Amino acid sequence: MMPKVSVIIPVYNTSEYLGQCLESILMQTLTDIEVICVDDGSTDDSLSCLQGYAFLDGRIKIIHQENAGGGAARNRGLQEATGEYIIFLDSDDFFVPEMLEKMVRQIEETQSDIAVCGHVVFDNSLQQVTQINPIDKKYLRQLSWKPEEIIENLFTFCPPAPWCKMIRASLIRDNNLTFDEHAHADDLMFHCLVLAAAQRITMMPDTPVCYRTNTAVQQSKNKQNAVADIMRTLGRAYERFKQLNWWDTYQISLLNRIRRSLQFELMDCGTRQKRQNLMAVRTNLPEDLYAQVFSSSYPAISIIVPAYNMARYLPECLDSVLNQTLKNIEILCVDDGSTDDTLDILNHYAANDSRIKVIHQENKGLAGARNTALEKATGLFIQCLDADDYLEPDTCECVYTYMTLFGLEMCQIAAIEFNDQTRKEFIDPYHTLDWLPERFSPVFSYQNIRPQLPNIAVTACLTCYRRNFLIKRQIQWLNEKLCYEDTPFFIEAFLKAERVGALPDKFYHRRVHPAAVTQNIATNFGDYLKITDYTLKMILGLKVDEGIFLSYLYTLTTKAWMNFARLAPPIQETLAPGLYDFCLNLLKKYHCPMIPDVRNWCVKYARGLGKKALCTLKWHLFLAKFNRAEYTVNLIEIVRKPDLNVKILGLSVFQVVHSPMELDEEELPLQKKVKKAEEIFYKIFGLTFLKIEKRDLYG
Repeated sequence: MMPKVSVIIPVYNTSEYLGQCLESILMQTLTDIEVICVDDGSTDDSLSCLQGYAFLDGRIKIIHQENAGGGAARNRGLQEATGEYIIFLDSDDFFVPEMLEKMVRQIEETQSDIAVCGHVVFDNSLQQVTQINPIDKKYLRQLSWKPEEIIENLFTFCPPAPWCKMIRASLIRDNNLTFDEHAHADDLMFHCLVLAAAQRITMMPDTPVCYRTNTAVQQSKNKQNAVADIMRTLGRAYERFKQLNWWDTYQISLLNRIRRSLQFELMDCGTRQKRQNLMAVRTNLPEDLYAQVFSSSYPAISIIVPAYNMARYLPECLDSVLNQTLKNIEILCVDDGSTDDTLDILNHYAANDSRIKVIHQENKGLAGARNTALEKATGLFIQCLDADDYLEPDTCECVYTYMTLFGLEMCQIAAIEFNDQTRKEFIDPYHTLDWLPERFSPVFSYQNIRPQLPNIAVTACLTCYRRNFLIKRQIQWLNEKLCYEDTPFFIEAFLKAERVGALPDKFYHRRVHPAAVTQNIATNFGDYLKITDYTLKMILGLKVDEGIFLSYLYTLTTKAWMNFARLAPPIQETLAPGLYDFCLNLLKKYHCPMIPDVRNWCVKYARGLGKKALCTLKWHLFLAKFNRAEYTVNLIEIVRKPDLNVKILGLSVFQVVHSPMELDEEELPLQKKVKKAEEIFYKIFGLTFLKIEKRDLYG
C-alpha cells in the first residue's frame, strides 16, 4: 500500500543539523509517510547519520549518489517516491509536528493539487526565530484558487523553495516535471511549472516550516554566479512554457517571477557583485525574453551632452556613449554657441549614427543647454554627461536594468577622476558613494539617509533620472548662466524623490583640466554664493523639516568657506565683501549659527568696517546663538529697523533701556527675570540698551 506522503530530503554535508531535520519528520502526527533521503556525495558524517536513523525507523529510505547538486538529488528522490503526495525538505531545515497532517487534510477538503504554507526563519547563530513569513492575507480570503484567478502573482505569491508546497504526485508524473539540475536555481523552473500545471491551489495560514539561516553550509555556498544560474534556469522555463503552449497564458506570471528573482539577488549581494550581476542578466536570458522584460518602444536612456568649445574632448566622450552595451539609447548633443570645431565634430558623429541628435543654440550656459535637451528627450531615463568626461561601456545597461527592476526615480553612480595631461586616475571621496554601507536597501529616500546628506555629491551627472519624474515634479535647471547649476537641480530632485537607488561602482570618468569649473574657484566664487542663496530659498519652499534645511545650509556654507580659504590672500581680499554680505544675509534670514572659522572671520572683517557694522553682526550672531528665528529685535540706536523683535528668556524686547521700578511688588519674580534678561543682553554687547515696558510683559 502506497504511503500518503513522500518526504524527499537531499543531503549534502549537513550532519550537524540532520538529526533535528529527520526527527521533525519522524515525529509527525501523520505517520503514513516515507522519507527518501538522497545523500549527494557528502564528505562528512551525513551518510552515517542517515544509516543510524534508517536502522531505527523503516520509513527512511537512503539513496547514495555522486555529488550532482540539489536539483539532481530531488529528481532522484522523485523517481523513487511512491506516496500520494510529495513534499520536499532541505536537510538543515525542519517541520513542526502537525504540518503534514494539516496539509493533507486541507488539500483533500478543497480537492486541490497543491497546498502552500508560510515559513519562519530560524537563525542558527542566535538559536531563535527571527522572522515570520506567512502567506499574504489576500490569498486567504478563500480556501482555494484556480491559477488564472491569481495569474499576475501566480509565481511570486510564495517563495520558489519546494519545502513550502505539498503536491499531488500524479500532477508531477502526468506533466513530467523535474528540477533544473543547476547549482543555485534548481527549484525555480519546477516552482513555475508545477503551479501552472495545477487545476486548484489551496493556501494555509500556518507557518510550519523552519528555514534555518546563518549556517556554515550556507556561508560556504558560492553565489558568485547566482544571477547567471537563475537567468539560464528561467530561460529554460520560458522554452518549456512555449513547448507546452502555456506561454500566452502565463507570460505575465513568468515575467514578474524574473523581476522578483533579480530583485532578491541584487538585494542579497554586496556592492562589488551588483555590477557583475546586472551584466549577467542580458547575457544569460534568451534575447527575446530579455526584450519582453526590459525593452520598450521608447529609448531606454536619453544621454544629454551639452558642449561649449569642447572639440578637444568630444571624440572620447561620444565614443564612450556609442560603445555602450545598451544600444537602445538616444544622444542629445547641444552645441551651446561654440566658436571652435565642436559643431562640426557633432555633425560628423551624427551623420554616422542616427541615435545622435544635434541641437545648435546661442550660448545660454550649461543649465540652458541641458534644459533644451530635456525638453526634446524621449527616453525613459535621463543621463547627463559633460562633454569632457566619458562613461564605462556598461554604464547605461547596468543603470537601466537596476532602475527598471526597482522602479527608481533616481539612481546614483560613482566617479573616478583623471588628470587630462597624464591620464593618471585618482579618487575624490566626494564623488564616490563610500557613505553607503556594504549592504543597503535598493530603494530609499532622503529621509532614510539623513546623517549622510552632507556627503552626497550634488552633481547631476552622477545620477540617472526617470524622465517622467522630472516632468511630473517640474524639476529643471535654473535658467541663468551661472556655474554650479547642478546644486539646486540635484537637491530639489533628491528631496522630491520617493524611490532613490545607488550603484557604487565608478562608472563615470571625470576629467580634471585647467578650464574645468572646479579648477576656477576664484572666477566662479560669486556664482557659487548666488547658487547657494537660490538653493536655500528653494529648500525652504519645499517645506522640509528644519533639520534637513540646516544640514544643507551648513554643508553649502562650509563648502563656500573652504573654497574661499584655499585662495591666495590678494584674491581673498577681492572676494571678501561678497562673502561677508553673503554670511550676514544668511544670519539675518535664517538665524543659524556659523561654524567657528566663518564666525571668527566675519567678526574680524566687521571690526574693520567700524563699530556699527560690528554691533549689527554681533546682534545677529546673538539671535543665531539662541536660534529663535520667529523673533527679531528693534535696536534703534544700532540698526534703525523698527520691524525687528525678539524674546530673551521668553520676554518681549522692544527698546534699549530698563526701568524695573515700574513693576509692582507682587511682580518681584518677574522683575528678577527681567533683570536676568538684561544681564544676558549686556554680556553680548557690553552695553545696557534694554528697556522692557510693563505692557509688553503680558502682551
